[in-house]
Amino acid sequence: MISFRIISEQDIPVVQHLADEIWRKTFPGIISDEQIAFMLGKMYGTETIKAEMKDGFTWKLIEDDGTPVGYYSFSMINPRQCKLHKIYIRHEFHGRRVGRTAIEDVAAYARAQKASELILFVNRGNTGALNAYVAWGFKILGEVDTDFGNGFMLNDYRMGLKL
Repeated sequence: MISFRIISEQDIPVVQHLADEIWRKTFPGIISDEQIAFMLGKMYGTETIKAEMKDGFTWKLIEDDGTPVGYYSFSMINPRQCKLHKIYIRHEFHGRRVGRTAIEDVAAYARAQKASELILFVNRGNTGALNAYVAWGFKILGEVDTDFGNGFMLNDYRMGLKL
């Protein structure tokens, strides 16, 4: 049975382990191994996650009968928009409505905050995620290229879902 729970600081190593496992299966061929390692270090450092939690980001662990299988994070970025910052699920759980159910959880939170839109950024080369978001009703709003540092660029679509 799939469940979601807000992480505590003690769960950060679990999130870091999942991120390392999932990213190293998801992104080869989309971004370089060097960029994967750099981004994992920058985005999933213990202090980074703690700072995000302190700054109002909600981090949730996805569990299947108590076993961690993924995670997601989100926050309100202004009074009308909630942003899904991250959602990653072990590959063997793709196609089992786990991602869609997590998106529905974030959308319910956003609606409770009176937001009218849920937004996210997705790598333009990540066709599996892109196709899932489109199937769930997200629309491409534009392209965003961001200098991530160390010579690496993020080449994303900005997507939105009206609530």
